[in-house]
Amino acid sequence: PMPKTSPSPSINPNKPLSPEEIRGAFTIAKAQVQRGWIKHRSEDPYGRVCLTRAMSNAMMVIRPKDQDFADFFESHYRPLCQILLRDPIVKQRSPFPDFTPEATIAGFNDHEETTLQDVLSLLDRNIPVVPHV
Repeated sequence: PMPKTSPSPSINPNKPLSPEEIRGAFTIAKAQVQRGWIKHRSEDPYGRVCLTRAMSNAMMVIRPKDQDFADFFESHYRPLCQILLRDPIVKQRSPFPDFTPEATIAGFNDHEETTLQDVLSLLDRNIPVVPHV
């Protein structure tokens, strides 16, 4: 007989992200941006990515394999964007400060004064310190 499998745990979109989830996503996004960063598009043929693409790519990496990607993305991506929106530089530089969190982040990324160091510093400032157990 086939063993019974337990259902996948459901994602609670109202549950706040854990510091470990935030740290994992921003650390992965930072590594992607460090490999190559770009403005005015998601990704180029050389693999350089904008901040929003780096964050969405991080979702692919941190998602538990037994959870539906669309549900996981919906419950995690926007909250991660909202964390970055707390940083004053994002809204100051975005031409879309009152649009969706994703559009505001993209506007910050593409602003003429935004540099690679600005993007890396933004991620660093928002990576929570997670105590090692």
